[in-house]
Formats: sequence, C-alpha cells, structure tokens
Amino acid sequence: MGKTKQVLIEWDYSIPLYGNRFLFLDMCKALGIPLVFLALLIIPSLWDQVQSGSSISLYGLPYALLIIAILVIFTMLLLWILYQNRFDTHYVLDNYAVRMALNPGHRKRAGWVSTLLIILAVFARKPGFIGTGLIAKSTESAEIPWSDVFYAKYWNKLHAISLRNSWRQIGVLYCPKEQYDLICQIVKDQLISQQSKRNTEMQTIIKDRWWKAAMLIPTTLSVFFLTAIYEYDWDNKTILYLIGSWLLLVILVPGWLRKLFAIIGWIGLALAWVGLVIPELADGLYSYDWIRVVFFSLGVALSAFTLFLCYQKHRTIR
Repeated sequence: MGKTKQVLIEWDYSIPLYGNRFLFLDMCKALGIPLVFLALLIIPSLWDQVQSGSSISLYGLPYALLIIAILVIFTMLLLWILYQNRFDTHYVLDNYAVRMALNPGHRKRAGWVSTLLIILAVFARKPGFIGTGLIAKSTESAEIPWSDVFYAKYWNKLHAISLRNSWRQIGVLYCPKEQYDLICQIVKDQLISQQSKRNTEMQTIIKDRWWKAAMLIPTTLSVFFLTAIYEYDWDNKTILYLIGSWLLLVILVPGWLRKLFAIIGWIGLALAWVGLVIPELADGLYSYDWIRVVFFSLGVALSAFTLFLCYQKHRTIR
C-alpha cells in the first residue's frame, strides 16, 4: 500500500505584485524569449542586406516599440486596479507535493486578466504578451510533486523559498515571517526523503543532455553541407533556416513528439530535395554546379540520418 497523504503545513499569504523579483523575472522571460527568437530570425536578413551594400530598413520598428510600451503600461495599471498590489494565495505542503492556488476571488479575476492579455496580444500581434497571459493562467493554481524538486534556495531576508528542478525554477513559496523556519525545515526533510529517487532521475537527465549535445555535431554538419546550394544564385535561405530549426526542434522535444516530428522532417526533406535539385538537373548543370548539388544532397542525407537517430532515441526510451 502507498503512503497516506498527510498535510504537513498550510498557510495563506498575500504576494506583492510590484517589487517582487520572482514575478519580475518571469515577466522578463515571457516577454524576452519571443522577442529574442524573432530577433534571431530577422538578424540574418539584415546581415545579408549589409553584405550586399543595400540600406537597412527599420520601418515600423518605432511603432512596434510604442505598442509594446502601451501594453506593458496597460497591463500594470489593470493589475493594480484589480489586485491592489496583492495576490492572495493559499499554500499546502503534504508528503506528496507542494500545492498553491489563488484564493477564489482572486482566481476569478486572474482568469479574466489572463484571457484579456491573450486577446490583446493576438490583436496587437505581440507573442510576448501571449506568453504573459498563458503564464498568468498556469499560475492560478499549481501542484509540484516533491519528486520534481531537485533543489531549493532559501531567501532568508525575503522569507521565500524558490524550488527548482534540474534546470529551472518551478515554484516559489512565500512564507510568513513567524513560520519561515518551520517551512524551511519541512522542505529540507522532503528533499532528503526523495534523494535516492532524485539521483536516479538526475543520471537519466545528464545522459539525455549529453545525447542532445552530441546531436549538435551532425546537425551542424548538415547545415554546413546544405549551404552549398546557395553558393551562387540561390539567395533565399528560408529552407536552410527551416531545416536547421526543425532539426534542433526534433532534438529538444520530448517523448512521442520527437517521433512525430522526425517523420514530418523526413517528408519535408524529401520535398525539399525534389523541389530544389530536380529542376536544377532538368535545366542542365555546369561542372561546378555538380559539386554544390552533391554537397546539398549530402546535407539532406545527413539531416535524414540525424532525424533517424532522434527517432531511434524515442524508441529506446519509450
């Protein structure tokens, strides 16, 4: 028989909204990651313009920055009006998990705010605010099993405890000053009780990370060979970026998604080779064209092999 669920401690806490370092970092991630991703897509195009000697057009950038600023200010004002700088949250620690949830009144308001943020982000075409809205929805309530907690950092001056898995923060416990020491001890005891299971999981995670790092080698070689087709007259590198991004995506996604994305990748590579190489062969090739076609075909084959390794990885861990 399994262990009986036993509540170890529970408490209520009004989490401050502004001046909260943890919420601020979450907001920066929600806004920054999509913007960095978009920048990585735009920078290669700007670099091509610089190399070709043409002028760089930043038309529309001031308008986009103004929209972002307006949305940030609007969001801050809306949260201040609805919550008065406080989130009333209920925490429960038992011998299985950490549970946290907004109190009923705030939970309903949080649902309206997060939905409104997502709608505004769609109309304004700002993916960062979609992330903000989704984060707000996901944090209305949360349950974190102790087996998922690898580390805890204790912020004694803030009376807060940040819980982390193997690579990121997954939750924060805001504690009343008079109960902080007791809660810290409970967290430490639970981490110790899960130590052996956590060590086993950590070994699996480390092996998976080494595998992902090793997969960067065939991925890099694939992209290197694929660039051969653009050496002369093929200026549009969209397919090259797409294939490289897809290979990285297949490496990073977990479980059955890796198998599905590998199959889609094989289909895409076949279509890319047929669409790009066959017309070249039909039109006839000069002697130097054969070299780049061979290199491009080698890149496609190496990409397909990389996808095969990802597919096999899924089968071995299924």
